Amino acid sequence: MNKDIPKKTIENLLSNLIASKADSIIIFLSPGVYESLIPLFKTQDFSLPDVFFAVSDKNQMESISNDFPAEQILNSVNIDFIDRVKIITKGEGFQEVVVLSDSPMAVKQALGVARIFGTVHLFFAPSDTVKADLHNTIHYKSLKVKGYPLTKL
Repeated sequence: MNKDIPKKTIENLLSNLIASKADSIIIFLSPGVYESLIPLFKTQDFSLPDVFFAVSDKNQMESISNDFPAEQILNSVNIDFIDRVKIITKGEGFQEVVVLSDSPMAVKQALGVARIFGTVHLFFAPSDTVKADLHNTIHYKSLKVKGYPLTKL
């Protein structure tokens, strides 16, 4: 998977997150993506609520912890991941969910932790089939799912 995300694409994402006036945001990260994302977070003048990160790699957790408080970094492979999300969001789920990963599990978890009427932003096509409960995701939750092209058109 090419993990180089164009700067303009990340800037567009940040603009969308700011415009949404979201009160809760989580970003699912693949190893290697964080390095291209964080400089933009640090240099932009914007106002967002605490951003949480869902990661599955211990080295990535350590890298992120240099820039963000540990309580904002969630290990998505831990058995208590969903319980922690429920506590953080008071049972509502995240308003904005960003998936910077091609992991089918990350996509499935993202759909699961999004709140009713929330938005899921997908940057990479999943590397395999994602089995999801479409009735719950589309009908009950009324999620918006946005895709972002990573190549110049």
